[in-house]
Amino acid sequence: MSTKIFFLSFVALLLCLPFGSTAPSDHTYYLSLGDSFAAGVEPISPNKSISPAFSYANALYDLLKKNYSNLKLIKYGCSGETSDGLINYNKCSKNPKYSQLNQAIDFMNSHRGMVKFVTINIGVNDLHKYCHDKDLDGKCGSKVLKNLSNNLIDVIIPKLKEAGGEGVQYAGSTYFHRFTNDLNDLSVKIYRENGFRVADIRSVFGTNGDPSEFKRRVCLYTNSCNKYNNSHPNVPGSREIGNLYHKELGPFN
Repeated sequence: MSTKIFFLSFVALLLCLPFGSTAPSDHTYYLSLGDSFAAGVEPISPNKSISPAFSYANALYDLLKKNYSNLKLIKYGCSGETSDGLINYNKCSKNPKYSQLNQAIDFMNSHRGMVKFVTINIGVNDLHKYCHDKDLDGKCGSKVLKNLSNNLIDVIIPKLKEAGGEGVQYAGSTYFHRFTNDLNDLSVKIYRENGFRVADIRSVFGTNGDPSEFKRRVCLYTNSCNKYNNSHPNVPGSREIGNLYHKELGPFN
């Protein structure tokens, strides 16, 4: 074979090979959306904390990696996030107009068939922001939960499922606070009716059980009872929530 023919054959072969962003990847992805529970909060003083930090998403990821060795975690969670914010804006992003939902949708559209898991928790900051923890059982609470319901059913869930396509496992979680029982019940109902698995973390904290046991678990799984006085899940609490998610998403091959 002449040198010229060999060179042309070699070039033709190279042109048939994938390059750059078009190359196939064996990576799969787990996307986590939500508020500070999803993002993670680490207190560093009684009045100061850092976020993102270790959260249930990290704990769940550690467990999922045992079955999905090429799995990558992408955390979109933002401390203080509301359901309105998750749809329309993002105070944790350099681009405040690029919401968590839009980021997740864009990622799934550009990584078709590669996203395996999506988790979400949202709602408690809707109550904090609009009701200031007052009148939760009255008109304010009812109005907030109605808006949350509309956001989840009409926007968040259908858009995630449309972008994710087939093969994605979805799961949502609740909160452990006793004042969020109505929110929790609503969330469980919405998630299950829309094909989501549910990690109801009230079971981890014993929310509706004996008050003394509930307090013990809150002290064990959050920083509420130490010098930080911070009610977000600590590392042991995050691992317990991650375990619950993993149980609900299983069994795995």
